[in-house]
Amino acid sequence: MSKPYIDSLSHRAMRLQLTAQTLQPYLWGVQAVQWDAAALQAGRLRLQGLCAIFRDGSLCDAPGYDTLPPPVDLDTLPSGLSEVTYYAALPLQAQENSADAPDQAGGTRKAVRLLSNLETHSGYECFPLLRLRRSAAGVFEPEPSFVPPSLSVAGAPRLKAQLERLVIALQAKAGALQARMRDPGSGTGGDAPAFSLLQTMSAAGATLTHYLKHPALHPERLFETLLALAGTLMPYSRGGVTPSLPSYQHEQPGTCLEQLGGIVRKQLDAAIAPRCLPVALTEERPGYYRAALDPARIGHGATLYLAVGAAMPQPELAAIAPLRVKAGAPEDVERCVQFAMAGVKLALVPQAPAGAPTPAGAGCTCYFILEQTGALYEQMLSAGSISIYVPAGMPDLRLELMAVAP
Repeated sequence: MSKPYIDSLSHRAMRLQLTAQTLQPYLWGVQAVQWDAAALQAGRLRLQGLCAIFRDGSLCDAPGYDTLPPPVDLDTLPSGLSEVTYYAALPLQAQENSADAPDQAGGTRKAVRLLSNLETHSGYECFPLLRLRRSAAGVFEPEPSFVPPSLSVAGAPRLKAQLERLVIALQAKAGALQARMRDPGSGTGGDAPAFSLLQTMSAAGATLTHYLKHPALHPERLFETLLALAGTLMPYSRGGVTPSLPSYQHEQPGTCLEQLGGIVRKQLDAAIAPRCLPVALTEERPGYYRAALDPARIGHGATLYLAVGAAMPQPELAAIAPLRVKAGAPEDVERCVQFAMAGVKLALVPQAPAGAPTPAGAGCTCYFILEQTGALYEQMLSAGSISIYVPAGMPDLRLELMAVAP
């Protein structure tokens, strides 16, 4: 081929690469890679196949068109080395005339090499391809958490496995929320935020399923979808700190996608966790009830509600319950009863919190909030226990204690 013709092809290739990078700046990495597992067990790193695009737009298809690199003897690595990363390395244009082998058509077959992070990469176009760690037996094996830069979800099986787990979790959470909304006793049937959350989860689930069915799509598109889902779920987080969302890192997509997927799973757990948790009360002796306030179960910032039911008119119950019922830490309640003092203040609320249980039995029920002010309330939380005293004179008494998440 004449030099003008070769220059014309080179110019056309540069234009195509510039156009491709404008449309997708992460158009480099692995399309498919295959390693010799048996050789690795024997201490040799041998590449059996590689289809990839380098940052400069150079294509590699080995052994179909280009040459495979020679195997690497891992026994030559330092004995104390616990981890090593190998890069696909392509000689830069200045070196290709001498380094690459000509094919029968007069072109060049690219000679990709495997360089470790211990070697110099000067004069090469490189990207990380494999990370090895030394096992307890002293044999190098692939680091399972490492994902090379990939052109598609299919190009990195670990990414696809992460996606499959997330889709399953998302579908399960959406199903649980939908079932709860259909339950008339849950208090979420007409809850607009719950319906909006279900819409968000359903839309994201459909998009992520699309990526599962079409794994040839680029992982950056998957990251963008997860990022949008994480941002949409932020308003549904209760009492927690807004997470710092990671940035896409194409050189190590597995790390950022794993981190973002973990954030989404935690957000889903927090978003559809039951807001109203029953707190079991035990009658220790006539008129005295006790319950444990487990911070891990109740959660930070939870509000305590007490449902009081009795066989009397509701206005009368609403008036006398805050005066007769004493709540607080066990020692404080004993003192309040002995000296006729008030306990933690009970404030009547006009309606039950969403999902609150109704005490079984005949009669009326009133709901009271335990006001989160004063030394008695703080001492009750510090003690990790609540005691409730109700004197005789309230027929058919029924009590339900619950914690409502913020």
